[in-house]
Amino acid sequence: MELHSIEVEKSPFCRYGSECWDVKLKFFDPENGLRAKRVFRFTIDVSDRTPVTLGEVRSWAVSK
Repeated sequence: MELHSIEVEKSPFCRYGSECWDVKLKFFDPENGLRAKRVFRFTIDVSDRTPVTLGEVRSWAVSK
């Protein structure tokens, strides 16, 4: 799998008083164009000097 794109959006889920962003990494199979892309999404709290991930990484397959 190879990286296709990176998307960042404000997260609807966050700890009170924090600033959280969802990062989505989309991957594709360069050897098989018919295979579904795979998306991995994780939430990062950037309100402190050191960013912290929240929750678990979620993943799912998407069509083209």
